Amino acid sequence: DTATRVAAVQQSGAPAAMDANMVTIPAGSYTIGSDAGPALVRPSHAERVASFRIERTEVTVNDYAKFVSATGAPAPTSASHAYATARTWI
Repeated sequence: DTATRVAAVQQSGAPAAMDANMVTIPAGSYTIGSDAGPALVRPSHAERVASFRIERTEVTVNDYAKFVSATGAPAPTSASHAYATARTWI
């Protein structure tokens, strides 16, 4: 359960540093896409997004491995992120 995972992260020593590097993105409507970009991103349009927290900086593979180990969270399989790895980003 979530409480157990949070406790495991707290015991790992990582959460203080992790929490200090987190920022909250407020809920709201954001414009995504582009009217001038490739077909994949057209047209620009508003999307409603719930509030969420995200790291200020990238998370290294080593940091992520520590998180998975401390929390027991399942690491993604290659199939779960195949779209992102198969894309050619412009």
